[in-house]
Amino acid sequence: MANLDADLHSVPREDAPALPHVNTITTRDLRDALRLGWEDFKAQPSHLAFVALMYPIIGVLLAQATVSFNVFPLLFPLLGGFALLGPFAAIALYEISRRRERQLDSGWEHAFALLRSPAIGQILLLGAMLTGLFLAWLACAWLILSPSRSRWCPSRRSSTGGSTSPRRCAPRSPRSSATRA
Repeated sequence: MANLDADLHSVPREDAPALPHVNTITTRDLRDALRLGWEDFKAQPSHLAFVALMYPIIGVLLAQATVSFNVFPLLFPLLGGFALLGPFAAIALYEISRRRERQLDSGWEHAFALLRSPAIGQILLLGAMLTGLFLAWLACAWLILSPSRSRWCPSRRSSTGGSTSPRRCAPRSPRSSATRA
């Protein structure tokens, strides 16, 4: 067997790369980020108002879709999982902020200039991964909250003592349970 202990606790060599330094985030950093975001908004309020309006509109459309297609138990997972797609959906706004930070023209026509970026492959890969994560989130939620799973009754014993096959449970109304008491 190899001596793994010697490999794990060996002294780093001179040519080994140094560990990266991790900065601590302070409240001042957060205040600076909020201040810069507010300056972006003041400079181009229409761009950020577009996003501020799109999220509630899409949320209402998702809620309407869950009611229309009789998948209401998926409303919360849809709304919660929709935030997974936010970084990919806001990629044009990141480009606008980047251009504004560099003192470049940052109009809408430049927002989609990233489609000609050499990193478009990685951007699309990130979008595909986030979409896959969102779909996996919805699939797990559907398995947990599926109406067909919650409507089956457990096996019931027949009057002769044998078990019967599972059958659908009828939802009880408040009147039927009150008349039995």
